[in-house]
Amino acid sequence: AELTLPQVYADHADIDAARVGFEHGLATLERALDRRALGHHQPLLEQLAWSNQMLAYQGRDDRALVWHGNGLPTAIAAEISALADEMAEVYGFDFNAVSARGARWLAAAARTLAPQFAAPPRRGAGRRRIGFISAAFRQSPIGAYFARWIGAATAAGVETVVVQLPPAHDAFTAELARSATRLLRPQGPLAAIAAEIRALQLDLALFPDLGVDGRVGVLAALGMAPRQAMAWGHPSTFGLDTVEAFIGCSAMEPAGAQAHYAERLLGLPGIGTGWIRPAPPPPLPRETLGLPPGRCYLLPQVPYKVHPDTDASLVAIGRADPAGRIVLMQGERPGASRRLHARLSRAFTQAGADPRQLHFLPMTDRPRVLATCAAADEMVDTPH
Repeated sequence: AELTLPQVYADHADIDAARVGFEHGLATLERALDRRALGHHQPLLEQLAWSNQMLAYQGRDDRALVWHGNGLPTAIAAEISALADEMAEVYGFDFNAVSARGARWLAAAARTLAPQFAAPPRRGAGRRRIGFISAAFRQSPIGAYFARWIGAATAAGVETVVVQLPPAHDAFTAELARSATRLLRPQGPLAAIAAEIRALQLDLALFPDLGVDGRVGVLAALGMAPRQAMAWGHPSTFGLDTVEAFIGCSAMEPAGAQAHYAERLLGLPGIGTGWIRPAPPPPLPRETLGLPPGRCYLLPQVPYKVHPDTDASLVAIGRADPAGRIVLMQGERPGASRRLHARLSRAFTQAGADPRQLHFLPMTDRPRVLATCAAADEMVDTPH
């Protein structure tokens, strides 16, 4: 309740307000759920399995959120300022490092609820063993991104353990296991899963998409190996002291990229992996795919990735090609799709463009999405 963020924002002021609410919620957790208070709760790690993935799509700096009150109501700005001073004085927190604060609170809370993991994990002797830990080692973008890391490490003589969290697994999981030394599909409560992973005595725990599944964040906070690293499956810093490195790809990083990460940034050449390309989709007529007539500009992203800064670009396309159609994807939540459609319609109307150029496709399966991409005339992507 304290950390939930909306999926679609009306404008930058809406993002500002959401971030104020997020900071306020995090401060509330820090004050109300200290070690003493957590000691009275049931020792269930599942209570901490929450993902703040939506922060990454606000297009802001999540390492150091600095609030000067710009564009905020005076009362809210004053409250945040007073709260910052109180937190600094009473708790010694740096209020400008919210992502790191959340990570520190997560680590302290996890060890309070599961004190059996307070001791650092031990490594085995006489060999090298890497654990690849995720809930997405199945038919998914994460699987397609990082499967070949596992095979490459195995071929290099490293013991590789693929840890696929429950419940999802499929034929891709089984195929991936053949390129690894071992597949582990732990079951039961999160504390039992953590104990099973620690029993592997890994040298390195690698989290390809830390920040997506909240359970993975809890495991990383507890420490599954003496050394831990994360990768760009969710390309945003996490801020845990237990995760020392972020393995990125040089082709995606700007100059001075280390400043964007709490972790040490390690860049691999190019995109840093051997992407598993999907098979070409069978061609389908545009009308079968639900595409409207006219030149099709396809933005194949779910609504929560369509930042308000996207609107001006779509309006410019619409004004430059009045006969064209701008096609977007609906998401899992109908309310988010409606809010996005309303925001874009306002932007088009205010700019003198025709909002009827906007066209939303319903959710569908991956082959049909790929066929839609193949049928589009132009592809459009979002900033941030």
